[in-house]
Amino acid sequence: MSEGFKHLFIGYLFLLINIYIVVDIMPNFIGYILISSGIAKIAAEGKETMRAQLLAILLAVYSLPHFFLQDQVRAFYTWGEYYDLGYALLQVIQVYFLFVVIQSVFTSLAAVKLSKITNKIGIWYLSIHLLSLFTMTLIINTLGMLQVTFLFIMSALTLIINIVFIIYLRKMQKRTVKSIAIDNLV
Repeated sequence: MSEGFKHLFIGYLFLLINIYIVVDIMPNFIGYILISSGIAKIAAEGKETMRAQLLAILLAVYSLPHFFLQDQVRAFYTWGEYYDLGYALLQVIQVYFLFVVIQSVFTSLAAVKLSKITNKIGIWYLSIHLLSLFTMTLIINTLGMLQVTFLFIMSALTLIINIVFIIYLRKMQKRTVKSIAIDNLV
């Protein structure tokens, strides 16, 4: 299970960090492949696991334009805004299924504290991302300064919750390493 959280951690780092030198040197599609691998390693086969893995693979294919085209270039094309909206929606749905999988793993292990932490972070993550996603389309019709302020606040909140999520995955990897070491001693 520790290896699975490690794959999730590295996969989401690939999604969060975009560095372009001709192409994205930390491509999102590799991140999604790692996420799919991580999901397979932390959970047994089940409906939620299959959905989370399938969405990660779908997002790996769907994110290929990120590898070649920077955000500003994609925005130039008319399909760019629809692409970005669809991509963001699929990301939120995929993370929802990931939280369902992690929650079911901790519930089956009777790890109540980890289950509660996962539930809280999942609610905050999904709430902020959904709020950001749906209000960004509405805020475009507001006045300039209000629009800039709101976009700044939502961008900051989204960045903060993404960093919290990555830290959470790293801590879960460390906790599962400790619990495996303790289990091997007993």
